[in-house]
Amino acid sequence: MKINVKSSSIAESATVSSSQSVLPFDELSREANANVLVRDGETIVIGGIMKDTGSTSESGIPFLKDIPVLGWLFKNARWQKDFEELMVFITPRIVAAGSENLPSAEQLWRQQLRTTEGG
Repeated sequence: MKINVKSSSIAESATVSSSQSVLPFDELSREANANVLVRDGETIVIGGIMKDTGSTSESGIPFLKDIPVLGWLFKNARWQKDFEELMVFITPRIVAAGSENLPSAEQLWRQQLRTTEGG
């Protein structure tokens, strides 16, 4: 089975071009590809799609926070670091060709939810 997992988002800072009528946003994407052999009902996990971001913000009383040496008394600087990892769990179900009376996808989904929720 070939598996391609992609996570994409729009970049926080985009470049605006005056020659185009549409804002050209940059897409940030992370991707993982795998070829796996798995038995019916076994679960595989694909991980390694990571995102590591950091941001700095500063707030304070206008003008007073900009005074050399004394400014730090009137401002607050904050640094935040975020780390995300996407993990995808896949449990394939093999259906024999020509099988009749197969449950619908919705029935299988509800059964999986009951199993996951413990009910």
